[in-house]
Amino acid sequence: MTNYPIKIDKLTFAYDKETVLNQIELKIAKGDFVSIIGPNGSGKTTLLKHIAKLIPTRRNTVWVNEMDIHDYKAMELAKTMSLVPQVNHFEYGFSAFDVVMMGRHPHVSGIKGETKADIGVVKRAMEQTDTYQFRDRAINTLSGGERQRVVLARAIAQDAQILLLDEPITYLDIHHQIDVVSLIHRHAREANKTVIAVMHDLNFALRFSDFIVLLKQGTVLSTGTPEEVLTPENLKAAYGIEVELIKKENKLVHIMPIF
Repeated sequence: MTNYPIKIDKLTFAYDKETVLNQIELKIAKGDFVSIIGPNGSGKTTLLKHIAKLIPTRRNTVWVNEMDIHDYKAMELAKTMSLVPQVNHFEYGFSAFDVVMMGRHPHVSGIKGETKADIGVVKRAMEQTDTYQFRDRAINTLSGGERQRVVLARAIAQDAQILLLDEPITYLDIHHQIDVVSLIHRHAREANKTVIAVMHDLNFALRFSDFIVLLKQGTVLSTGTPEEVLTPENLKAAYGIEVELIKKENKLVHIMPIF
């Protein structure tokens, strides 16, 4: 297995002749928790969609485990990476358990169907995300935050080595924000999985990331460790704001905007 499961080489993309991503080059190390940050419209979600093969790219641009993403069949890619999108739409009638079981689809034999092992994986994923209590409820009856945790459970049940998340804590209260990101971080550490997450909250990115990608207007402004990227100069250049960096025992622990 490669030490860089995701490589991006000179990725450029435009909507209606307007450049959204411009000459993106990245290497994502195996086992890292990577946060993609930047102001609205900087290309964060578009970049994640290219990695997930939701947007077509030209050949020799996005590589997954040293293989051009063009050469992956859908089921093979689903065994390699899972996605928690920003917005989820479900048909009425699926229970929360049904939705999480969808994560096992790449692993389920068409002849045998779901096994006891699959059911066990789903149960554990729901227990980890505090959603097992909702297992029999229709997904459309859950709150936005509850649905988001169910979708995260589905991604965990999928058991892919690369986990992609698009603003995973958007609909969550602060308690579940901390719980969910801590869970993702712990799950990735224990299973040596690679996480790539679009994050709006700079302090969550600071707290949980091994590596940060800072975008501005579709270009990479800075990459590196949180301490390397989250500098007053970089944040001023990206967001147009002044910040104060709070340190404890010479370690960066909090970023506070100056109003």
